[in-house]
Amino acid sequence: MGVGLGENSPVVLTLGKSNYEAMIDRHGQWIRWRIAAKCPCTVKSTMQADPQCPHCGGLGFTYSFQPQLTVTDTILISDYSGILKVQEKYTDCVLDMVYDFSGKKYIAEKNGPFISLDPSDLPEKGNYLYVVMTEEVGKIVDEAVCENAGAGYFRVDGLRSRREGIDGLYHTAPGDIIKIEKVTDADGKVYTPDELRLDQFHINPLTEERTDPETDETSIVTL
Repeated sequence: MGVGLGENSPVVLTLGKSNYEAMIDRHGQWIRWRIAAKCPCTVKSTMQADPQCPHCGGLGFTYSFQPQLTVTDTILISDYSGILKVQEKYTDCVLDMVYDFSGKKYIAEKNGPFISLDPSDLPEKGNYLYVVMTEEVGKIVDEAVCENAGAGYFRVDGLRSRREGIDGLYHTAPGDIIKIEKVTDADGKVYTPDELRLDQFHINPLTEERTDPETDETSIVTL
């Protein structure tokens, strides 16, 4: 209990939208949102999953990354031009809707970071408009150097995000690897990843079958 406050002391909390968003930004915690789907191994008549299924491990569900994310931006109307500008990070997002505090929706088109409103129906100056957009979560990384995590696993550098300056709170949740086109080592040898796990992938070492010409014995050699 705060110093000087009695058990029944009145407490009045005024929390506007800007303060609420600031509180979330300061104390909020990012989460990983994964989509669940019924695994094909599940028997429809009994709804039982195959305990030996290599895809779900007997859980009956498989989990995949969230392909899209709904994002919002709040914009103050400072003139009657009918042109809004969202934050640069939302430049490539697809516009879903624009509405005001009363819930009224406005006809709008988005081109990059700019949004054009219908000139025949402009909001009053000084009002706030809320812009709802869809952001593609998946990103393409052209090339990355991978760190050996042991046991045949390699971690892709740069997929872990870090939030700093929030009272010692650090966020390091990794992004998911969706697909890998090609894996090579420093000598140009090509490897095939057989498992994707969060920001890591697993590969088996390259092997080659060789026959000793003197003994005619065959052995497997790791390259």
